[in-house]
Amino acid sequence: MKKRNKITMADYTEQFNQERAKNPNTTVKKKKTAQPISEISDVEFLLAFCLAGIKDILDGLTLGILGWIINIFVIMIIGSWILFRLHKFPTKKFITAAVGDFIPLVSILPFWTGFIAIIFLEQKGYLPKWASKLAKGKV
Repeated sequence: MKKRNKITMADYTEQFNQERAKNPNTTVKKKKTAQPISEISDVEFLLAFCLAGIKDILDGLTLGILGWIINIFVIMIIGSWILFRLHKFPTKKFITAAVGDFIPLVSILPFWTGFIAIIFLEQKGYLPKWASKLAKGKV
């Protein structure tokens, strides 16, 4: 029978200290684990994108009071979702989408779908530098 050599943590530490004594410039680099950029999952974005898409399709079909009532519900749903999940509120973008949906004939444009798409692209880091500056209002 062969006798196995047990290597303990102390052996590794001793070996590391010997190597560090030979070359004092040696540092241990820790591997960085990938952290998600956003707290919002892709499934949540997909659900919000579907809600916004359905709302924008309904804008083309319904005009007047019914469209405004639907818009108020969407404002409450998307606004509370963004507030609770991002812990901050993209006020300028949100107000632009909300006000744009209340203006007759302009409300046919997909404001809410665009709003969700911009939030998604910002969170995932897919926006080019110039677009992210524009979205943050720094240009």
